[in-house]
Amino acid sequence: MINRIVLIVVCIFWLVMNLVLYRYEVGDKNKYHSSVPIETVWKKVLMSPDQSSLEIFQSGRRIGNCRWIAGAGEEQMRKFLQSEEGEPTKNVIEKPNFYTIDFDGSLAIKEVKGNIRFYFFAVLPDEKSWSNVNVRVSFEKMNIIVNASSSNETVSIRIETPDNLISRRFTFAELSNPANILQSVGGPIGLLFLPELTSITKTNASATSKINLDYKSYYHNMTVGTTTLWVYRVEVSLFKRFTAAINISKAGEILKVELPNNIELINEAFVNL
Repeated sequence: MINRIVLIVVCIFWLVMNLVLYRYEVGDKNKYHSSVPIETVWKKVLMSPDQSSLEIFQSGRRIGNCRWIAGAGEEQMRKFLQSEEGEPTKNVIEKPNFYTIDFDGSLAIKEVKGNIRFYFFAVLPDEKSWSNVNVRVSFEKMNIIVNASSSNETVSIRIETPDNLISRRFTFAELSNPANILQSVGGPIGLLFLPELTSITKTNASATSKINLDYKSYYHNMTVGTTTLWVYRVEVSLFKRFTAAINISKAGEILKVELPNNIELINEAFVNL
C-alpha cells in the first residue's frame, strides 16, 4: 500500500505539470466534444466562495478526509457571482491578480503506522497558468517534498528518511518521462516504482513528449438521497488506462471525486444521505 501511495503522489504531480504544459493543445482537441467548455468549469472552481470538505472512502470504507480551498479575493468573487447571476453591475468586474489553491488532508490505513498527511498549494497568476506549486506528503518516518517554479522551469524533489536524504532538481523537459525521474532519485522508492512506470510509458511510447490525456465536461444529473442535482461532470482518462471523474456544483464546489481502485471523495454534506 505504501508503494502505491508514493506512486500516486509522483503520478499526480507529473500529470498536473504535464497538463499545464500542454493545456492549450489538449484543450483545443477536446473543446468541440464537450457540452460545457472546460474553461467555464475551471473558472467556477477557482471563483467558488465555498471550500470543499470531503471524506475519503475506499470500497465504501472511510479512510480519511481532505479539504479543497480556491481563493481569488472576496470582493472579486462577489462581483463575479453577480455577473453570473445576471444582476446589473455598475463597476467593471476586476480580474483577480492571482488565484491560490489549497488542498490538504490525511489518510489512515492499516498498512501504515499513523496517518498519511498530504498538502498541495499552488499559485496561479491567471486562469490558464501557474507560477508556483508545492506538494508535501508525510507518513511513518518519511517526508516527500516537491516544489515547482514556472519562472525557473524547474522542479525539485526532496525525500527525507531517518537514514537518508535525497534531493534532486529537474527541468520541465525532463518531466516527459517519470521513469527517468524515479531512476535519478534512486533509493527504494525509485526501485519499487520504476518497473510499473516504465510499463506505462512503453505502452504509450508516443507519449514521451506528449501525455495521452483525454477529458470531457458536461451537465450531469447527480442523485443525492432522494434529490437530483444538476452539476458539472468532468471525466478524465490518462493513457486510456486510468480514469477519474469529478462532480462540481454550479457554484464551483466539489461534490464528488471518483478515482481508480474504488476510491471516492465525497462532500461531507452528502456523506450520510
